[in-house]
Amino acid sequence: MKPLNKKGALYHWILIALIPAIAIFIYLSVDLPTYGAKGTWAISVERASILAQTDTLSIENQARQVLKTVSLDIEEQALLQDYGCGTYRGRSVLNNQQGPCQITPKLQTDFQEKANREVTRVVDIPFNIIFSNGKIIGTATQPKTIGSFDAIPMRESDASNELVYSIRPFKLEYNYLPSFEITTPLFEKINKYRQDAPKIVQTCQNQESVLTCELDTYTICNVEIKNNKRLALICEKGTQDGIFALDLTPTAPIPISEYTVEESDSTFTFKIPTDTLVDGYNLYLTNADRIALEFNQPKDPTEIFSTISENFNEFYIKIPLTLEQANLCPQNKENNKPYLCANELYYIINNEKIIPGETYYIGITSTKNQKESTLDFVKPIQLQTHSPIQVPS
Repeated sequence: MKPLNKKGALYHWILIALIPAIAIFIYLSVDLPTYGAKGTWAISVERASILAQTDTLSIENQARQVLKTVSLDIEEQALLQDYGCGTYRGRSVLNNQQGPCQITPKLQTDFQEKANREVTRVVDIPFNIIFSNGKIIGTATQPKTIGSFDAIPMRESDASNELVYSIRPFKLEYNYLPSFEITTPLFEKINKYRQDAPKIVQTCQNQESVLTCELDTYTICNVEIKNNKRLALICEKGTQDGIFALDLTPTAPIPISEYTVEESDSTFTFKIPTDTLVDGYNLYLTNADRIALEFNQPKDPTEIFSTISENFNEFYIKIPLTLEQANLCPQNKENNKPYLCANELYYIINNEKIIPGETYYIGITSTKNQKESTLDFVKPIQLQTHSPIQVPS
């Protein structure tokens, strides 16, 4: 072998000196177990994994209880807010004339914000909670750490009764992000009310008096017309405690049944409570007895009076009335002119066909958007008494 020159010999001896130096450095820097080292790392990782799973399960159980509480708190306040359809008597209006209001997005936003705060407070680590496919998914936004002193199995010393390691620990950090996925019903009461609301609207919306609308588990305990809307407070049956409110503004002309008729000499004076939800009224009067005999259910006025025959000396009078046509309310009113007096529309019929002592049949319909309501009934009146005739509903 060719002998090394001086420069090569120098590198040779430096390399020989470095090898034990590196070994000593590693020994002093990395705290390897001095005994029982075989399998220690694997046992530590397994132990850390078990602790992480146990901790995650505990967090999920805590979160489940917190989410139930948050859901109840949100639900308690949910029907006091405005979801874009307004409020009535302090309760949320759940619909408008276009349909149901969008409640779910705001409920979910409120729930997420409060759930994030409360879960973070209880489990002492920040969480982000979202909704996905009907599930509540929570993920920690910062990792948790299990160190080697937590992960390596320990035993209790017989002599000192102190905890000592069965194997000498080395540095180990096991990081993990706790998370949970919970399927639990939220806002059950609100969801039930939202399901029931369209049924109430369908049943009561186009009735003249919604206070008498018959419902299975609810009652309408208050109604008010505001800004051309008919708002109703909905209560549990048997109570006067409002739960939520609905817009029951009619979408079709409302049948009219409540009005007063007074007679004097050869005239009839009609007093109709005005309603801003309708465009106008049609007043009908006929002498055809058979109309009353055949009348047993609400009908289209055109159908009712189409059979009137002059051959049998039958006639009917139809008088269209609108609020725009009504005059101011003077003390002395003229015949065959509409007047608006307070909240009543007055009209005095004086017609040569009306004869004292004869029986006539009357009915009133409403009009809206160029459509006419059904005629719910006709009632007999006579020019024989001088006391007002209250036409019942």
